[in-house]
Amino acid sequence: MATEVVIKRVYDQLKQQVMTYHIKPGTRLNIGHLADDLGVSTTPVREVLNRLVSEGLIDDVPQIGFFVHHPTEHEIRNLYDLNRLLLDWSLGALRKGHLVTGLVRPPRLFPEPSPTEAEAQIQAEALVQITEQLFNHVASQSHNREIVRKIRNINDRLHYIRLHEPDFLPNAQTELLDLCRLYYQKNYRGLRDALKTYHDARTALVENLLTLILSCECTGKAS
Repeated sequence: MATEVVIKRVYDQLKQQVMTYHIKPGTRLNIGHLADDLGVSTTPVREVLNRLVSEGLIDDVPQIGFFVHHPTEHEIRNLYDLNRLLLDWSLGALRKGHLVTGLVRPPRLFPEPSPTEAEAQIQAEALVQITEQLFNHVASQSHNREIVRKIRNINDRLHYIRLHEPDFLPNAQTELLDLCRLYYQKNYRGLRDALKTYHDARTALVENLLTLILSCECTGKAS
């Protein structure tokens, strides 16, 4: 039986390759080849693939094999919508004074009290990481493990798409700065409104983002 350490290593490496489209959507995954590349037996690879299937990152096609999941336009829209609804619900709990104690402080884009240094251009990967940290932190205020788990899953499934949102949204960094400021200031009503605007802008771009994914498939390029 594969040890937990081996399984975690395989999981982390394979999940990262899938999330960043290092392995392109639609690619068939050969268990033996993956095991050789990762220097492990096929047992942990198979276990990890089944786990990633449950997370929506990989498809298991009966009697054919495992494939990197190819998101549809409808699915991406649903993920954006669900993300907004879950964050809105979590902020509703915050407004009722149900602040979770013992948590680390929210993610920071800039040093206090001045945001000047952080106004410089932030790389897309850093923007995505900060976005995920912020949304995870908001979700943790819900007192609901299922919401926390789902927000993390949505972060994973939208990771590559979020890397390319700035290609279509020149103000993406400013938007994120504003979301963080509102959260730090505990302006939850304002944050709920800003999150709706944030998600509406991205939902309107789904067709363009999906075209980008298809282009990635055709050219073999990924970030």
